[in-house]
Amino acid sequence: MDLIEAMRTESSRCKRLLYGWAIPLGMSLFAAALAGCFPDTPEWLTRTLAVYVLVAQIALFGLRMVASVHQEQAEDVRRMAMLQDGLGNQPSSITLARLQESIGKFEHLEPSYLGPYYSSQKPQGPRRMLEIMAECAFFTGGIARRVVQVALASSVVGLVAVLLALVIIVLFGAASAWTQVLAKVVILTVSFLAVGDFAASALAFKSLARSADAVLQGCDQALGDLPNTEASSLPILALFSAYTCAVGKAPPLPAFAYRRYQERLNDAWRDRIQGGERAEPASTTAT
Repeated sequence: MDLIEAMRTESSRCKRLLYGWAIPLGMSLFAAALAGCFPDTPEWLTRTLAVYVLVAQIALFGLRMVASVHQEQAEDVRRMAMLQDGLGNQPSSITLARLQESIGKFEHLEPSYLGPYYSSQKPQGPRRMLEIMAECAFFTGGIARRVVQVALASSVVGLVAVLLALVIIVLFGAASAWTQVLAKVVILTVSFLAVGDFAASALAFKSLARSADAVLQGCDQALGDLPNTEASSLPILALFSAYTCAVGKAPPLPAFAYRRYQERLNDAWRDRIQGGERAEPASTTAT
């Protein structure tokens, strides 16, 4: 069983639910909430928008729950793939059978990669495992920093729109019935929560970038002290756990960020110099 393809399949399913369905639905919810705040909006339309906002929130909750299931499975497979490729730890046949039954057909929309998924050419062992973790942390941190900028910009734009809508309600809501004003305030509150989702994602991606940078630095130090690192597996396990926890706590990185920054990150990783030796050609490696 190809664990890399299994991981990419589950990750793609998660991203499709989050970025293909949940976010567009959230944006439509946000637009509907703002539309209901304009003055002279018919009462029936305000009520309809309020119902739509409620139903959309329930749908968003369901989409995120299903996406989280796929993300958890993708993370499980990713850990197995890293340990298999880096240290030669093979999953049991029963584990592979359960994965095959759960995942089904391998199909995804993830960006393509060149050559082996992990670029290290060292034999399986501590050094290869450290190089794999360093590569993953490098790509994950680089992409996460770019996504933070997008999420923050979306949060600012959304917050400005919410504040403008609030001003409209205050200035023009006096002539409306109190029930209609209350409905508009409720709808506006929900739209404010949608803005909070972008802000929370920005904070999560920022934390992911910092954690990935810390893991990358730890791998660099461990590679520089390789004789002592090989004598004990604790540094490798600590770095592996740190990277796993960081990736597991954050939302999946969107595919558009991979595609946009893939070439720049590939070039930077390919041109790195470690110990005076030019690195091997790199692949796109991040989760």
